[in-house]
Amino acid sequence: MSTRELTGPERALWELQRRLPYPAGWNQALAAYVIGGQLSVPALNAALDLLVRRHPALRTRFAAPDGTAVASTVAPGSVAPRIPVRGPGHGLWPEELRTAAGRPFDLTRDSPLRVTVLRFRGVDTVVLTLHRMAGDGWTAGLLYEELAAGYGAFAAGAPMPAELAGEAETHVEFSRAAEYWQHRLDGVDPTHAALAVGRGDPPIPTFAGALLAQPLGPAARDAVPALARELGVAEEVVLLAAYFALLAYHRGGPDLVVGVDVEPVGGPQGAGYRTGMLPVRAHVDMSATFAGLAGQLGDLLYEAVGHRPAPPEAALPEPAGAGGRPPLIRHAFRVGRRPAYTWLGDLPTSSAPVHTGRSWQDLAFDVVVEPTRTEVRATYRSEILDDHEVRALAQRYDTLLCQAAIAPNQPLATMPWRTSADRALEAGARRRQPTS
Repeated sequence: MSTRELTGPERALWELQRRLPYPAGWNQALAAYVIGGQLSVPALNAALDLLVRRHPALRTRFAAPDGTAVASTVAPGSVAPRIPVRGPGHGLWPEELRTAAGRPFDLTRDSPLRVTVLRFRGVDTVVLTLHRMAGDGWTAGLLYEELAAGYGAFAAGAPMPAELAGEAETHVEFSRAAEYWQHRLDGVDPTHAALAVGRGDPPIPTFAGALLAQPLGPAARDAVPALARELGVAEEVVLLAAYFALLAYHRGGPDLVVGVDVEPVGGPQGAGYRTGMLPVRAHVDMSATFAGLAGQLGDLLYEAVGHRPAPPEAALPEPAGAGGRPPLIRHAFRVGRRPAYTWLGDLPTSSAPVHTGRSWQDLAFDVVVEPTRTEVRATYRSEILDDHEVRALAQRYDTLLCQAAIAPNQPLATMPWRTSADRALEAGARRRQPTS
């Protein structure tokens, strides 16, 4: 066993957990439904064992016996994780997923990665939960891909995949990135970024959260590639520009910061505490056009990806007394492209949204692009926004994409923002209280 001091980002998160001890608030989770059969649990256990051997972060425990936190990494082979197989309880299936993903970790003795199989009526669902000390949402996706690759080999009795041999590199250096992002975020006041809908910040926030999934309509889905071609930007920039415009229309600006989750380019490819978030800061003028906003964001994103992602302190709430202040980055965005199905051995699987019941951002859009459909998965702070308000915001996002494809040079303020769900947003605006 080797022991070391915590890195700067690890120390920041350790302190945040001590000051804001919300169960499951530090979990990253994803789930995959298995279609048409049951998994070989022994093969899945072997694949999990391979992951734990490959990634030192999954063999690391954290403790502060004398008040100073340290990290201890045990040797490969000394940890033998086993995957529990559970039947359904008495709740609805989404609640079963949330229960599996939302159990807190005891980092003094638990691996920061947990894999559970939920088995019901011949259908298996694999739930992968990762503590933030071992990575972010991108890391969870990487680990699932490696788990699937290892499972496929072990289930078929084939040799271990060559790409999974050896130990993954994990070290990430944030010090240079910190100076750049501190300069970019200088003067940001998170209290001014709250949307003019819903409730104000509670005196003592709990960061209780929820998730809502809503597909884009066919017209909006078709509008995205058409706009990208016309404006000469990536489709991801079109989707991001619509999100910035949506936030600005609801008075979340004009000085707006959105944490854009991106896949790391180069550098370590192993589990370990990091963030893939680029805090893109833009001044959104509602008298400008969608085309102009997309061009501005394309330039800003191009500059941002040349730097390491922001230190995690920028994205997480800052402790303050018994409660906590809003996070510096109140809104987040991600575009994920994936096939309609992935595979665990010879069994096709489909991804499922799962939420742990907490959200550090007021509103985060995860746009999942598949070959035949695009879905907006909105995570939001349920102590600020209600389900019907978030659904209405997603509908306005859909409407904006359609209108931008028709008239990309029309001023944002004069676009037809109204939808059939406007009453929900108007009611939310009426009950909006000043921030505390």
